[in-house]
Amino acid sequence: MSSLTGEVKDPIGTLVTHLLSLSDLTDLVDKRIFGGATPAGSGDFDSWITVRPAGGRQEMYQEVIAKPRIEIRTYGLTDEVAMQIYWRVYRLVNGKLNILANDARILSIWASSAGALLYDQTFNRSFVVSFYESIVQLEALSA
Repeated sequence: MSSLTGEVKDPIGTLVTHLLSLSDLTDLVDKRIFGGATPAGSGDFDSWITVRPAGGRQEMYQEVIAKPRIEIRTYGLTDEVAMQIYWRVYRLVNGKLNILANDARILSIWASSAGALLYDQTFNRSFVVSFYESIVQLEALSA
C-alpha cells in the first residue's frame, strides 16, 4: 500500500488554476473562476464559475490517489449565457487526461451528469450545475 509522504495538493485548486489558464474560457468570464462558494460581491458580475468538492471516494489501498466528485456552476445574466459557459467548460474539461497545475495532477476527469439549468435568487442569475468524476494524485509532483 502506498502512503503519502509529501505535501498533499488540493484538486479543486488544481482545476481552478487550469481553467484560469484557458483563454477560451476566460474570454467568457474573465478571471472570475472561484474555488468554493461564490464570493461576496459576485452578484455585481455578469458571469462567473465556481468549482467545489461534492464527495467522492478514497482508494482503499492507494492513499496517494483519490476520486473526488466535483461540482461546477456556471453563472450568467441569462439562461443562454449560463448555458454557453457550461458548454464551453464541458468541452474543455470532459474526458481530459493529465491536467497539470500547481505542482499537482488530475489524472482524469469526466462529466457524470448533464448540466441542469437553475436560477439563483440570491444573485438573481441563471446558473448551470454539473458534476464531474475525477481521479487525482494527492501528493505534490515534486515529492
